[in-house]
Amino acid sequence: MPLLEVINCTKRFGGLTAVAGFSLSMEPGELVGLIGPNGAGKTTAFNLLTGVYPPTSGKIIFNGHSIAGHRPSQIAAAGISRTFQNIRLFNQMTVLDNVRTASHLHFRPSLAAAMLQTAGLRRAEAEVTEQAHALLERFGVDRYADELACNLPYGEQRRLEIARALATHPKLLLLDEPAAGMNPQEKVALMEQIRTILSDFGLTILLIEHDMRLVMTICERIMVLDQGEVIAQGTPGQIQKDPKVIEAYLGESEEAA
Repeated sequence: MPLLEVINCTKRFGGLTAVAGFSLSMEPGELVGLIGPNGAGKTTAFNLLTGVYPPTSGKIIFNGHSIAGHRPSQIAAAGISRTFQNIRLFNQMTVLDNVRTASHLHFRPSLAAAMLQTAGLRRAEAEVTEQAHALLERFGVDRYADELACNLPYGEQRRLEIARALATHPKLLLLDEPAAGMNPQEKVALMEQIRTILSDFGLTILLIEHDMRLVMTICERIMVLDQGEVIAQGTPGQIQKDPKVIEAYLGESEEAA
């Protein structure tokens, strides 16, 4: 059974069709790229998957259950987490508390336990803190644990956002331009981190990215959107040679190498 199945999804805003007949099937453990020119509908597709927008029509099946029209909190609890094209950290919270807050999605103590500060509650809080530190260490930002998130360098904020997304224990991780604003060395490190978290966390990853070298290097399969419609999908090699993709997005095929 596919982990994610999107069937003929369309999203209209008044007379504007942002996504038209979008379909996608992802098996557990896949790493799939979603590319296309600016305004092609990529982030709108992410917003449909995470409940920011309900689809105008179509179906979204995740882990065997329909999630179309569900609230973002329900979809996050079901196992879909994301990062954003424009970083959305809790800037006035510490780096550690950004991750701890995400961890609390699955940690809901009773009112009595919270009021009485029971031993079980203290143990659970300590475990959340330990797991948060482990995620920060994995992404090389644990030294900033007590800093406000807004004080981190840009590339470190990107990594913190991924760590926070992983703290919700997702099955499907949506990465929206994770390499944006990173220098070449940071991008190389990011590629390796994406590869390792895919296997180490048992994830399935859907990736939006404009850096074609990164996409072509790490993605097993790529889908291309243009003006809200899927115009091609296939392996990186197939996408690089597809005439429709070259015309709409890549330009000369050598540029994608």
